[in-house]
Amino acid sequence: MGAIWRDARRPVWALGEHMWWKVPFVRRLAAAIGTVDGTAENVDRLLSHDELVLVLPGGLREAVKPRELRYRLLWGHRYGFVRAAIRNQAPIVPLASIGADDLFDFVGDAYRRGERWLRRTGIPIPLPSRILPIPHLVRLRFVIGDPIGPPMGPENADNATIVRRLRHEVEGALHEIIETELAHRVGIDL
Repeated sequence: MGAIWRDARRPVWALGEHMWWKVPFVRRLAAAIGTVDGTAENVDRLLSHDELVLVLPGGLREAVKPRELRYRLLWGHRYGFVRAAIRNQAPIVPLASIGADDLFDFVGDAYRRGERWLRRTGIPIPLPSRILPIPHLVRLRFVIGDPIGPPMGPENADNATIVRRLRHEVEGALHEIIETELAHRVGIDL
């Protein structure tokens, strides 16, 4: 977000987990760093004003995934970002963070653990593989892909086939970026 501000002089608004807005301290912290509640209304308001919006479709689930699932997209049934792009005729620009999945070594399903320990509050409890969740020193690299334009017409936002097809196109672009960058990291040119 800082690099985009530095290079383009445009702010980037990140969409945050809904649960963050239920905790006063977290809500204030998130708002201070340019995060807004990830509602359809907020996305439409920002995109209608030609703002840049950072969407992490996997949300917190991807952030606390176990090390066995590194560099895998865990989007589940999340299609809201695609519908928002179509509704507002905004391009989707794939952005991959290489190194972020190497920061921590978590084990197991943090959401299932949270359900057991916190009685279905929806709050994940990541478990580090070591005693403390000490981050590894890694070099973060952000790779921006080519913009993917939405299909013509905002009326396509409710067409399940078009929405699914566009999401698959975005997933494919991200997978390609990730695979290429991971191969480069070990000295293989694709």
